[in-house]
Amino acid sequence: MPPPDAPRDDAAMSGVILASTIICPICRTSKIEDMPSDACQHFYDCTGCGAVLKPKPGDC
Repeated sequence: MPPPDAPRDDAAMSGVILASTIICPICRTSKIEDMPSDACQHFYDCTGCGAVLKPKPGDC
């Protein structure tokens, strides 16, 4: 158990998972990214082929 004056990790305490594996549907490059907890990420640039990925309708 951390000491009482240790900094809190609110995301860990709430059970929210902030890391996501993104797989490009074009080149199949996969990368683990930290997701923002206070906003939706509308676009992602694939590090493999440069494609701009967008969430599916209703996912964000």
